[in-house]
Amino acid sequence: MALGLLPRDRVMLDGAVSYRDSDAAVVGPSRQLADYLLKRVTVTSDGRACPGAVAPPADLARAGATIDFTCAGAVGVASVGVRTLTDLDPAYRTLATGPGGVRAVYTSDAYTREWTLGDVPAAAGGVTGAGAVPLFRSGPWRAACS
Repeated sequence: MALGLLPRDRVMLDGAVSYRDSDAAVVGPSRQLADYLLKRVTVTSDGRACPGAVAPPADLARAGATIDFTCAGAVGVASVGVRTLTDLDPAYRTLATGPGGVRAVYTSDAYTREWTLGDVPAAAGGVTGAGAVPLFRSGPWRAACS
């Protein structure tokens, strides 16, 4: 609703929203969702922003969305900022799991975390190629730093 993609007449008087199975097909491939994610999820390494790209979700409702960030050079430590949905409700929490099973909770007050990637093998989602780091994946009701 906040992205302006779904009809406002589905918002009930109490604020609840009447969602439909077809909503994911409207929201998933939209530029509005990609722009929102790239604005609200950020990655920096060595003080430099790592550009992100949102992969068009095949099935947003089941598999979520994927954002791939590419950092210049090797990445040992990355600062990941996650501010998704806290703009709509500051009580929202995003849970993240990183290399080695390290976990963190992102909140409206604590939305940036340092992640030590070190020598994580490429198959586990660590540093790959010339600094390409598939670092943040989000799904329905969860987010993971992989």
